[in-house]
Amino acid sequence: MAVIPKHSSRYLILALLWLAYSSSYLLRKPLALVKTHMMSEFRVDLTIIGFLDVALLLPYSVFSLTIGWLADSFGARMVLGAGLCLGATSFALIGQVSSLNSIFFLLFVTGASQALGWPTCSSILTDWFHHSERNSAFGIFGTSAFGGSVLATYLAVYLLEVMQWQSIFIYCAIIPGACGLLVILLAKSPKEYKLLPVDSDDQDCKDKLAKSSESLTFFQVMKLQLLPEICFSIVCSKCVRYAVLLWLPMFLQKGLNYSTMSAGIGSTAYDIGGVVGSLLNDLLVRYFFRSNNFFASYMTSILTCVFLGLFTMSGHLGISMHMILLFLAGLFNSATDILLTGPIAADLGVQYDARVAVSGVINGMGSLGAVIQGPIVGWVGTTWGWTAVVPCLIILSAVGALASFRAFRVQGQRYHLDKMAAET
Repeated sequence: MAVIPKHSSRYLILALLWLAYSSSYLLRKPLALVKTHMMSEFRVDLTIIGFLDVALLLPYSVFSLTIGWLADSFGARMVLGAGLCLGATSFALIGQVSSLNSIFFLLFVTGASQALGWPTCSSILTDWFHHSERNSAFGIFGTSAFGGSVLATYLAVYLLEVMQWQSIFIYCAIIPGACGLLVILLAKSPKEYKLLPVDSDDQDCKDKLAKSSESLTFFQVMKLQLLPEICFSIVCSKCVRYAVLLWLPMFLQKGLNYSTMSAGIGSTAYDIGGVVGSLLNDLLVRYFFRSNNFFASYMTSILTCVFLGLFTMSGHLGISMHMILLFLAGLFNSATDILLTGPIAADLGVQYDARVAVSGVINGMGSLGAVIQGPIVGWVGTTWGWTAVVPCLIILSAVGALASFRAFRVQGQRYHLDKMAAET
């Protein structure tokens, strides 16, 4: 059996993939910062603006579940690189069109082009890191989502201060486009670099997973024990996360009277909390949540509710307290997200001998949560005002916590039944 060597190239590949995936947030986050300008430019209400999120995230969700075969046919490197280049091109054109319908179409293309970003990065990383080292590698890579959001926000805020809002789309698209080209040129497999042959054990595992995933349809997966609860919980968690990602700057402007720059920079507190939560996730589970991932997902959802609730009551306490509470809410929301889509999805997949199918459904349902948040927040903001938006997110997080708690109870009952059966 070939063993992956301690070669420095794999860390360069990890850095390149981190940069590539984090750069994809330059094709998402600027939308959150220009919504106010779009409302004035096109004279539309919040409900219509909310559907801009749908135009971006619905194709992301649908295509992530349906076009995985592209990576198998053309290779993860080519699909990831081409997707970034296509997304950068369509995003750059948004500021050059004068029709809202054209913007909807370009956002659709931008979202669809990013659909396989995460799975292709995961596939490339798997080739470069031995099984025993992948947890740490994926832990580091997982910070790219939140780190990318922070970096994208700072760049977009700066650009918005020095130029017209229509122009920032071009400049924000340059980095993802360049990263796409670098991925195509450099993110090759170890075998392509002639460092080592493909690991036979990993290939056998992939073949088995492919066969097992083909045996279960979406509806069959949803009938498995614990899957409905986990899927419902991840829908709520992702809905909260993307609502904050795409609406917090506007909320800080409209609801708390922040300036455009202060709202953009202030919103990064939630993302920075997400980075810390991603890095500390394993420690939180082991030392504070009984080393039980199901219990941890329940508690982190509850703590997200608590700190979002405190944030709604902190209006008179100033920006520093706002940032602290948003940081803590982001920390625990990211922990919930990582637990549900990572170890819990993997453990359930092993139990049901359908790791690819189970993980795919859970992640796909999470994307659904990202899609529905736009119309929800737009409708709530239009109907009841900005003061009702955060309480709506608290309710969603609480519902997700209840689903996780039910999963925790069912998992505990099943564990005791298995233990009793083993003793008899």
